[in-house]
Amino acid sequence: MAVGVAGVLAVAALLVQQALEPFNAGSHLGLFTNAGDLDVYRHGGLQVLHRRPLYSAELPSGGWFTYPPFAATLFVSLGIVSFAAAQWLWMLVSFVALTATVWRCATVLGYRADRRLALLSVALALVALDTEPVRGTLWPGQVNLVLMAVVVWDLTRPSAARLRGWSVGVAAGVKLTAIVFVPYLLITRQWRPSATAIATALTIVLLTWIVLPTDSATYWTNALFETERIGPLTHPGNFSIGGDLATWLAADPMPLACWLAGVGLAGVGGYYAACAVTFLMAVPIVLACRQRGFARPRV
Repeated sequence: MAVGVAGVLAVAALLVQQALEPFNAGSHLGLFTNAGDLDVYRHGGLQVLHRRPLYSAELPSGGWFTYPPFAATLFVSLGIVSFAAAQWLWMLVSFVALTATVWRCATVLGYRADRRLALLSVALALVALDTEPVRGTLWPGQVNLVLMAVVVWDLTRPSAARLRGWSVGVAAGVKLTAIVFVPYLLITRQWRPSATAIATALTIVLLTWIVLPTDSATYWTNALFETERIGPLTHPGNFSIGGDLATWLAADPMPLACWLAGVGLAGVGGYYAACAVTFLMAVPIVLACRQRGFARPRV
């Protein structure tokens, strides 16, 4: 039943997508008509392959390479094929990674790993193509879905699994935002995985520094802090506090005092919003327990 429903939703999602904006649309919004970040990956790999500096100038694709040098070594394989071939290959790899993530989450939740679950995973992945996070990754050719699949697979292993947490270190070596999982592991008191993640990340930095000493020094001492390489603060895709304030105030760069005030307000507002949501969720549970005669839980 679930497979049939997911299949219908998948077909409907594809039909809606084709009606609104076909995948191969001639406009800039077609799913296969951008891949600008993928082209940056390719040229970053080519810079490493031909022993040219990574961060000293814009790449031939027209953008800056903003990732750690370790990422460029992995992207060499994308640079040795044509842009069209890399685009189709990357789209396939990303979709497989998305499907694998759906499969992994379902099996962790206790669903039986069989052919029906495989079909369901593919169908749900097709539906997800119309969601903003997935489309926002596939359209520019981002690496996020691949990193997500690796991290989800690793962190959903049993707590005693060997080297659990290594994926966070590897993912952070490719894209620094993945380092956010280290605080998560620490807050949840997963000491061994957090130590493994940190050790893996440091090992990757050290090994890459040995292989690419100049690029590593440039990145960790200079390029990392040049945020304008990524794009203007007022870019429509920047949903950070600084991005929102810069858009409203037409200020780029954003004054530090304004940013600190915005962060403080967001922190206080987020805290009280979380308390309100927790209260609204707890009330019906407590009422239901009382009606059924259950003992009041100790908080």
